Amino acid sequence: MSYEVSLVVCFQAAPGRSATVVEVARRHLALLESRLPTEMVVAGLSEAVQLLTAMAAERGFMGGTKWGMFTWGSVNSHTNARAFVEVLRPFWEDLFTPTMADTLEWGGLLPGDSVVVWYEGEDGQRAGSVEIGFGPATRAWWARSPAARSAMPPEECPQLRIRENKGLPFSLKWDGSPA
Repeated sequence: MSYEVSLVVCFQAAPGRSATVVEVARRHLALLESRLPTEMVVAGLSEAVQLLTAMAAERGFMGGTKWGMFTWGSVNSHTNARAFVEVLRPFWEDLFTPTMADTLEWGGLLPGDSVVVWYEGEDGQRAGSVEIGFGPATRAWWARSPAARSAMPPEECPQLRIRENKGLPFSLKWDGSPA
């Protein structure tokens, strides 16, 4: 018996400059694929491979009039959204890597940006989300030169924050009730 779980992942990404994000995805995909199939039972691992496979194939990047987005979604069985996010922690950290963002070619996340993972089970209860990022407090840190940032002790550098929000006031499954 399966329990269906919908996942949607999105973040801002520069249209036409996704190659650097794709490069990060490909590197992490190779690392995760090396864990399969021996660790297939690790919660979130197969879903993480699905996400990185799509990103590595440059699927999900769309441009708008001002900026762009990466969006990916899937429906899997018994997915644990928090475990999915944790399996990808090294990827998220690289996605926010300051040294990458110092290059003009960087098309990924910038200070204050975040990744949002929405999830909802088949029971149709309210959706939840997991927010991933360093937060706005990192803007002052980013204002320093790349050399000054790289010389800082790790404990003084921004740390990745992951925050879960349960019971959001919407559902991916409409129950048909009037608005």
